[in-house]
Amino acid sequence: MANIFKLNWPTFTNEEHRAIIQCYYDNLNHVEYLNVIPNTDGSLTHEKLNLNTRLNGFHHLINWPNQERFWQNLLKNYNLNEENAILFTIQKMVHVIPPHSDIGRLWSAYYLLQGQAQTFFYDIDPALFVREKSYHDDWDKLVLSEKVTLDLHTWYLFNNKSIHAVINPHADRMSLSVNLSNFFNTFDEAIENIYNSGLIFKDY
Repeated sequence: MANIFKLNWPTFTNEEHRAIIQCYYDNLNHVEYLNVIPNTDGSLTHEKLNLNTRLNGFHHLINWPNQERFWQNLLKNYNLNEENAILFTIQKMVHVIPPHSDIGRLWSAYYLLQGQAQTFFYDIDPALFVREKSYHDDWDKLVLSEKVTLDLHTWYLFNNKSIHAVINPHADRMSLSVNLSNFFNTFDEAIENIYNSGLIFKDY
């Protein structure tokens, strides 16, 4: 089963790309860090980022002052569904991310702003699968099922529940993620119903 589905949602302008990236750096004190090394029980947790360090993993700007107004102003030409503007997350990925199942996200809309992005999806014995867990010590139990190179400035529907790793050797990757977990019960349901849903952009 495919874990990535390309969407025909609108592409932003270069000026808008720069504004989104600048918003991340303007709000570093609100960034949360997801460590690639799990807790002793294998679970993953968000924690506040020490801004004086550069740690491998995911750096998320999830909540910050005037968040909704920022998206409403920036994306006013895209008929944005303002009720769901709060779902936008700006994220930065540093270096290689080992296999994991995302914390707090089952499926999302994903838009690559800058940097390379090659994602590997894995299967595992269903009896061994645990959500929101790192599998960096379980490589021998994983079977590669899919390898995808994402295009810049393109929207995708992304299966965050599946075990996946990200290889990004040359540059930090900046992206947008819109958490759609509360709208669909399965990834297949999301694929079937995302078009004309108006969840994020009312015209799509």
